[in-house]
Amino acid sequence: QPSSILQALENPSAYPHAITTVNTIITAVSMVFLTGTYAYKINKPLNLGFLDFSTLEKRKEQCENELKYNFLISPELYIGVVPITKNSEGQISINGWGDIIEYALKMNQMDPATTMDTLLKQGKVTSQHITALARKIFLFRNALSVNHSGYNFTSSGGSERTSDMKIRTSGLSFNTASRLYAGYVDADFAAALIPPASSISSAKNVLLPTTIIG
Repeated sequence: QPSSILQALENPSAYPHAITTVNTIITAVSMVFLTGTYAYKINKPLNLGFLDFSTLEKRKEQCENELKYNFLISPELYIGVVPITKNSEGQISINGWGDIIEYALKMNQMDPATTMDTLLKQGKVTSQHITALARKIFLFRNALSVNHSGYNFTSSGGSERTSDMKIRTSGLSFNTASRLYAGYVDADFAAALIPPASSISSAKNVLLPTTIIG
């Protein structure tokens, strides 16, 4: 199934808006399709323990969580969750007719020239950019710490089910931090966490830095 979806969505005719070319980015846990105006992200059907995308419903839930929580960081980027359908003739398309076979997170496509990895290579990242990034991380952590149904993750790495989740990230183990962020932010963000996962700033390859420039 993932290979058939990949092949289908590399065809411009699969999209409900006019495009000329599709560029694809494949990561460990997702596929991203860049159409020029919009980007569509699909989570791969896998279970790595700290994240579980093994069913269609779980992948839909992950898209919804990414939309909800990443919107706190970059409201100008995140648009919604859209179905990927397959009709009776076997045609796969975004938000088309037929059975829903997958879900995608729809975003406004970012200018690749403004991503931090690109600007770092060009020596254009300033202390003002880092300050702005740190502020976004701080505000994001505070937003997550208030009244969300889920798990109560403690600094010792333990967790328990509670009606109100109060997140404290200081001193989290890798596995705990991965479970935490896999449920509430981008899965590649969670997969990129490295010990010590004492803050969100220990992640790599995140969309967040791209929004503070330009």
